[in-house]
Amino acid sequence: MSVPSLRFKEFAQDSIEKKALMECTTRIGDGIHSTPNYDDEGSYHFVNGNNLVDDHIVINDSTKRVAKEEAEKHSRDLSDRTILLSINGTIGNTAFYRGERIMLGKSAAYINVSEGVSKDFVYQSLKSHRVQSFFFGELTGSTIKNLSLKTIRETKLLLPSLPEQRKIADFLSAVDEKIRLLTEKKDKLETYKKGVMQKLFPKQGQTNPELRFKRPDGTAFPDWEEKRLGVVFERITSKNKEDNQNVLTISAQHGLISQLEFFNKSVSASDLTGYYILERGDFAYNKSYSNGYPLGAIKRLDRYDKGVVSTLYICFRLIEDTGLNYWEHYFDAGQLNHEISKIAQEGARNHGLLNMSVVDFFKDIVVKIPSKEEMKRISKFLDELKTKVCLAETELDQMKDFKKGLLQQMFV
Repeated sequence: MSVPSLRFKEFAQDSIEKKALMECTTRIGDGIHSTPNYDDEGSYHFVNGNNLVDDHIVINDSTKRVAKEEAEKHSRDLSDRTILLSINGTIGNTAFYRGERIMLGKSAAYINVSEGVSKDFVYQSLKSHRVQSFFFGELTGSTIKNLSLKTIRETKLLLPSLPEQRKIADFLSAVDEKIRLLTEKKDKLETYKKGVMQKLFPKQGQTNPELRFKRPDGTAFPDWEEKRLGVVFERITSKNKEDNQNVLTISAQHGLISQLEFFNKSVSASDLTGYYILERGDFAYNKSYSNGYPLGAIKRLDRYDKGVVSTLYICFRLIEDTGLNYWEHYFDAGQLNHEISKIAQEGARNHGLLNMSVVDFFKDIVVKIPSKEEMKRISKFLDELKTKVCLAETELDQMKDFKKGLLQQMFV
């Protein structure tokens, strides 16, 4: 039997047992398989697998409610020894049950860990690569995947002594806490950035923003100007005559990024000569909805010297090479949303893309522009804030990778 490659020194010579999960638990079951009687005023929430996020049961405005009587009629044996696991559609997400007033649906399983076994150790085992791989290898269903209770019960765990279980669990829980704090730090920075951006750019119907920088001598910068987008930017229609193979896609988080890097494959046409070719500093607008971008995202090419995009994108570059970073922040703040909504045909989407005229995009959309001096101040401030967010994201990703490596070495 394989043993973990990473163990605490004091336990290095101790034996390890292989046991099925059902041997480490008092009960493994799932929620109701029927539709409950919902009650908007109910005091219990109806929870399924998609409510299990980052070790917690996440309740939001869309989570349905049931009355106490309904919840008690379909109650399950949940306690402080219970781990919840998503088993239908969303697979393998976990959360601790902490006494919440909930009623379980069929896509959430509950695992009640025996007293002689560390609940936290079992929890970390369920998140290990070996167990998760086993789960995904045993899924049933074609469209919506399902993890059976039988598979969960038969899942093999490697159990060291209880003291070693506790030490491993405590160590990994400390890593999880560090991940939680880094996530909180990143989220706070992003929230602050979003809030300050709304104040540094004019609100709808206003010419000047709420928050203004001043000159070194304390005097105010001049009022902002309004110009048509087509006066500030020129459309890019140059085709890929050089047969550049760097096909780009727009990601909300990563901006314009290679399909090979983002998807691990190319999802483009075989002939790329009809694609638009972009150079570093150019912008592309994807007219389809994405998370955080209800009217589509505009992103700048800054990861590569060149790349190509589908002609479904609207591409453009600055006529005068000034304020490149300012415009990146301007678009990312959603300053064009109202203008885009005015030229898009209401309710009309073609294959998920907003239906609008490219001519109207450049002719009718209005942008708001400060003086060059104020533009530089805004860019510098937001660039520094963006750097802090990126550093926080890097820290978080590194800690997650560290945790992943630990799981691979401490569980086999």
